[in-house]
Amino acid sequence: TADLLSPHKRERRKQDRPGELLEAALDLFVEKGFAATRVEEVAARAGVSKGTLFLYFPSKEDLFKAVVRASIIEPVNQGAVEVAHFQGSAGELLEWMMLQWWHRYGDTKASGISKLVMSEASNFPDLALFYRTEVIEPGHALVRNALQKGIDQGEFRAVDVELAVHSFMAPLLFLVMWKHSMGRAAPAMNRSIQQLSSRSTPSCWSTACRGTDRFIFFRLTPHEKIDPLDLVGRGRGRAFGGWCPLGQPTPGCQRPAPGHDPRRAQY
Repeated sequence: TADLLSPHKRERRKQDRPGELLEAALDLFVEKGFAATRVEEVAARAGVSKGTLFLYFPSKEDLFKAVVRASIIEPVNQGAVEVAHFQGSAGELLEWMMLQWWHRYGDTKASGISKLVMSEASNFPDLALFYRTEVIEPGHALVRNALQKGIDQGEFRAVDVELAVHSFMAPLLFLVMWKHSMGRAAPAMNRSIQQLSSRSTPSCWSTACRGTDRFIFFRLTPHEKIDPLDLVGRGRGRAFGGWCPLGQPTPGCQRPAPGHDPRRAQY
């Protein structure tokens, strides 16, 4: 109609095109991966020509970076501002960060980018470096600062912060990988993330257990003394955050049998 061809309508349509192209690209990157996605498919899904796509994004690599910036980097930057103004303990902050990470990223379509990067980054080193610099390092810095704040304030025991950052992120990334690998067969994750956050980020964290190839987060008061071997046994009771209070039987917690070295246990 004449109205659809008016300058105002055309200008508004032109302004919408980058967003439409990014949405189409995100869909295809998550569905097919980076290598298998063709720019012609992105343009067709967005309802434009390939030439129009290249007016906005000179290459598929530039298109991918724009998708990452819109879908991941912008939410991370927004979260960083909120973290800076968070009122509460370091433990509460970490729990809040875990839940927000899931709601804003893990539970969205964009989280499929994590699987894409893990699967294909070795074949595209420039994109891998971009993702590490623009996504991984800023995200880890937020977690690192929260952990260090807890240590400095005496809320957490002194631990290797770099390893603790990986311990914080690993279960979140596992849930994302599970979700995008299993598709519709994957169980609902919202309950899992609620349980994970409440068990993994109590108001007082302590991290030890250097006798194994993993870190286990568990609930202890700051001054409680414990045998590290018994500590490893605690980690067997519940997934990521099990707690077996000393001298108190707790359902679901399994202490090591006499003479059994839990460091050799298979998890």
